Amino acid sequence: MEPQADIMKGYMTIEQSDGSIWAVRISDIARNRAAYYADEYDGDVEKSLAEDTLPLFQTDTYEIEDWASNNMNWSDFNGRQCCVKGPDPIDFQDAWVYGDKGFLAEDQVTPLMTTLDSTTVSEGIQTIIGHHIGEFNDKVTREKIVAQVWDVFPTLEFVRCDAENNPPSVIDNHGLVVEWAFDNRHFKCELMRSTVDLAEITND
Repeated sequence: MEPQADIMKGYMTIEQSDGSIWAVRISDIARNRAAYYADEYDGDVEKSLAEDTLPLFQTDTYEIEDWASNNMNWSDFNGRQCCVKGPDPIDFQDAWVYGDKGFLAEDQVTPLMTTLDSTTVSEGIQTIIGHHIGEFNDKVTREKIVAQVWDVFPTLEFVRCDAENNPPSVIDNHGLVVEWAFDNRHFKCELMRSTVDLAEITND
């Protein structure tokens, strides 16, 4: 596949097992490779990038995929990954007709709602927001976050993300507020950089 003209401004996409598609910056992959071969350029990462990695990546995008898959981990992108397509919707009727059936005794069934707690939800939301660090805190991004929270915690009673608290800004520069409810309890989670402020709202 032929790469785009300015390859360093592009992204490589990855389809996850749930059907969602995530994107990582090609510049992150390029700099990772350039740093690896920098010793061949007297430790100069920028020279390694300009004279070796960039020309290679501009030749064929397979070289980008090959380096990323065989030499990097998902964690190397350090929260700079972004979701560009949510997970595939669940077809409950199709599963009802064609899915594998099973049976459980009464004492083996614990509804998901009873296993949730505010800390678990807060930590899950923090992880989801971590994937959007550096994105613009606008309506589109907030809607993505809400959709992903619903996907992970489908039994919540409602989810609202920063509906009226903050003006548009870059996530991680200003706080991001997420509110949710379950079991008739209302919580608010405010994330400011690495700090999480979790509170239960008693008066709606």
